[in-house]
Amino acid sequence: DIKYAKGNLTQIAFYNTDLSSTEVGQLYNSGVPINHLEHGAVENLTAYWDFCEDNGGSTVKDRVSTRDLTMAHNIK
Repeated sequence: DIKYAKGNLTQIAFYNTDLSSTEVGQLYNSGVPINHLEHGAVENLTAYWDFCEDNGGSTVKDRVSTRDLTMAHNIK
């Protein structure tokens, strides 16, 4: 079954290890996600897309590697 969630994504990050609850808290407890490139677990970051950094168009650059995303709809 396909499930949909209502909302917006501002960032997507993939790590090659589990983050501790402390690391997750450092990233999100402020209510505004921080830049994953500036976090202590950056050495385990394998992909990172920040939708707020791109100013339109249908491609979001991966800021860690070359796995850019192509969106079905333009980013607003």
